[in-house]
Amino acid sequence: MNFKKLLLFVAAPLMLVLAGCQPEPVAPSYADCEVVDAEGNALTSLSFTAEAGSQTFTIKATRSWTITTTADWYGVTPSSMTNTDNTEKSTVVTVTALANDGEARSTSLTITCGDLEPINITVSQTDAEGNQGATNGATIATVAEFIAAVDDGKLYQLTGEVTGVYNTQYGNFYLKDNTGSLQVYGTYQNGEKCWEKLGLKNGDIITVQGYSTTYNGNNQMKNAEYISHKAGEVNPDMPTKPEDVVIPSGAVVWNIGAANQNWVAESDATLGAGYAATVNNLKVACYQRNSTTAIVAAKDDHFRVYKNSALVITPLDGRKITKVMILCTGPAEYDGKTTHYTFDMAVSDGTTATSSQDAQVVMWSGNTDKFEAYADFGQIRMKTLAVVLDGEGSGTVTPEPEPTPGEKTYITLAEALATTGNFASNAYVKVKVISNSVLNNLTSNKNAHVQDETAGIGLRFTANHTYKFGDELEIKVGGLAVSEYNGAKQLNNVPNANVTVLSQNNTITPKTVAMADFLANKYENQYIALENVQVVDADLTKTWTVTTAQNHTSINMTDANGNTFIVFTSKYSTALEKTVAQGSGTIKGIATTNTDKEGVTHRQIVFAQESDYAGLTGTRFTVGQGGTTEPETPTEPETPVEFAGTGEGTEASPYDVTRASDIITKGAATSTAVYTKGIISQIDEVNTSYGNATYYISVDGTTTNHLTVFRGKYLNNEKFTAADQIKVGDNVVVLGVLELYNGSKAEITGSQIVSLNAGEGGGTTEPDPTPDPEPTPDPTPTPGEGEWAGRDDFSTMDANKNYSAYTSTAGWQVNNAQVVKGGTTEDTNNAITPLIGSDAAVRGVVINGKTTAVGSITSPAIAGGCGKLALKYGCPYSEGKNPNFKIEIMQNGTAVKTIEVTGEGYTKNQVYNWSQDVNVAGEFQIVITNLSPSAASSKNKDRTAIWDIMWTNYAAQ
Repeated sequence: MNFKKLLLFVAAPLMLVLAGCQPEPVAPSYADCEVVDAEGNALTSLSFTAEAGSQTFTIKATRSWTITTTADWYGVTPSSMTNTDNTEKSTVVTVTALANDGEARSTSLTITCGDLEPINITVSQTDAEGNQGATNGATIATVAEFIAAVDDGKLYQLTGEVTGVYNTQYGNFYLKDNTGSLQVYGTYQNGEKCWEKLGLKNGDIITVQGYSTTYNGNNQMKNAEYISHKAGEVNPDMPTKPEDVVIPSGAVVWNIGAANQNWVAESDATLGAGYAATVNNLKVACYQRNSTTAIVAAKDDHFRVYKNSALVITPLDGRKITKVMILCTGPAEYDGKTTHYTFDMAVSDGTTATSSQDAQVVMWSGNTDKFEAYADFGQIRMKTLAVVLDGEGSGTVTPEPEPTPGEKTYITLAEALATTGNFASNAYVKVKVISNSVLNNLTSNKNAHVQDETAGIGLRFTANHTYKFGDELEIKVGGLAVSEYNGAKQLNNVPNANVTVLSQNNTITPKTVAMADFLANKYENQYIALENVQVVDADLTKTWTVTTAQNHTSINMTDANGNTFIVFTSKYSTALEKTVAQGSGTIKGIATTNTDKEGVTHRQIVFAQESDYAGLTGTRFTVGQGGTTEPETPTEPETPVEFAGTGEGTEASPYDVTRASDIITKGAATSTAVYTKGIISQIDEVNTSYGNATYYISVDGTTTNHLTVFRGKYLNNEKFTAADQIKVGDNVVVLGVLELYNGSKAEITGSQIVSLNAGEGGGTTEPDPTPDPEPTPDPTPTPGEGEWAGRDDFSTMDANKNYSAYTSTAGWQVNNAQVVKGGTTEDTNNAITPLIGSDAAVRGVVINGKTTAVGSITSPAIAGGCGKLALKYGCPYSEGKNPNFKIEIMQNGTAVKTIEVTGEGYTKNQVYNWSQDVNVAGEFQIVITNLSPSAASSKNKDRTAIWDIMWTNYAAQ
């Protein structure tokens, strides 16, 4: 253990413990004792240069006070004041320092005011060269020296300029000296957050102490101890608040996300992949460069330049750039005061584009033919870009002539799909809507599908819409361009104001197409009909969608030849929560395509009307025998489908993996459990919390052509209780359903092991000789399984009724919280609550809302990004107001997304399900904090239980 590292943060509470029976000091308040500087700010330090000099401060107190010192190189006048009437008295104190011709020095003076807790003021003096002295045995270092000393366990003192503040609540900032720049994550004084109290800001010169560590490969000082600071110089031209920002005269102004822009993917040989857009002969591009986060297209009103990425602005007509101004989005922290998206940017010519946090603006002046800047300190969120250009230009780019007012140029969707780059500013399309806002069968109310006589395309509007099946629209598409989302063609960021409804209730007849053409994606985003198809056997018991589920639904379809596709339905469409059609016949819908996170492309049908599956009423056919629902008499006998491999799928003759896989991929997946044998080739997970395991089996024990056994049970259909119950190399016979998951992945589901013999990997060898041939089906997977990428492991925590700090096996940390478990009746003494269910193995975390001890949950660092986040919450106690808590998605100590969750109504033991798309790429952390809606400082209030925190991985849009 590093005892030096503990000193700064443990010493104060330890001294209180050792004090034993001494009376606890009363925390000071401004009404009793206040120490302020000349501007009236709370004083914590005095810093002198090497020359002799004096400084003053003021003590405002209602009690008598005395000052004690331990150094002989400075004096204090007066050193005491007697107050007999308990009225507030202000006294100016002068501190005089002698000249220093030796090393830098530092000590403290202590102000004792009655029985209040003493106030300590740090007094320091530089040496003749201006170097600041160290305290607490710290080693003075430069930023470069500090970075080189990573994890050496030594305490260091750094002095430098504050160049990028990104969290004012905790004091997260970047410190820069002439050797480099460093992230400081958290700034404290005597163990308490001090940034806002001290009024620290960009440009200040600060001295801090801490230890050299890394996070996600980046060097940092975590939980730095504040020593001193002095105010930095103020740039008189830099605005201090948004209303003071003045756009330079004659600037080319861009409002990010406006209709005349379209960001398209492109790459730079040096700077990597990114996006670019062009307006008024000015190209703006952002490339990934050294960022861990891939650049994404513009949001509705801003474009993100991530940390360590590059922003490049290039005039296309030969002019020079003399000024750049970037207006950014406001603070992202709750209550609008902590996380900012404005930082200084390093420009490639060696200059710096400086920023004003409070005004949310970045400014640069110079003269260059290409502005290339790097967001080295943090993320920039551009909402407006203003660029001043010098000269008339070379004329190398001929601007497009302005169209005659009122003139429109109509293009077909086929022409639109064939166009590279942005459409002309006066371009329009006339289309008919083939999706349906009434059916509500898309993943967002901003989405739509349209077609004309030539082609179809997806639309993503900037706001929700109400367009219905059969509406005829005229849409201005000038300045837009065709993009892709998960492999599907679409027009993105279409302003709703660009749409005119020409007519409604138009008849749209589906195009009857061949299966081969549909699978070849020849009719993408068009309303089609497919004949002679049916739902696969394994999905006949399902409904088209489940509106109470966390996710949308995919139903697998097949034709008689074994060609498969998916019917995709939205969890928002209540009209489709009906059992799937049991027969064969014709299905209608929108032909779509989707490429999943594993890179597999699926052909899909999306219903536009509830009647789209009404044609599936014919006699079911046998897959693999071809034909239609009412086949003509064949002229020749049809050849039955043959499957590779061996076995009959019975207990006496199990399928081998080759045959089981072939049966699944040829569309003959089973709806009842069959026997399959193999050798365990890989184990993904043995989950003792849920008692199941995901592993793979193959014919020869290798990972070649192995088959997934998804969340199967152990022998005799019992739960797994230990990770070593199966091992790679074990021979197993598995009883389960052969299934084609999402139309592409062969799996054995709902299974149990009926025979287990140790192979090279070992394993137990005592199977039940008479397994149940009709096993009880595995219950529906608990939320957090299946497509969810991860889930909290609160189940590894012991239940405890005390509000304290707890840590799970995986590193989840909770503070000012209880860990509770499920049960049938409430038992507060044993931390049992029926709110989270009756299973005693389930754990939840109750975060306190008392303002003096606010509860929080912090996840460990999680890889893979966050697509969707979900959790359950509720009130286990009758108190306070509706649940109200904040969810932050953190990256490198910065909240990149903040969401406030408010309960729908205060009902004890009422379970609330919450989920939302987050869409954050790269490693992240989840931080959940109670927002204390009652604002109560005493007694436990607004306690909220949270459990089943789940997430999917990020999939690039």
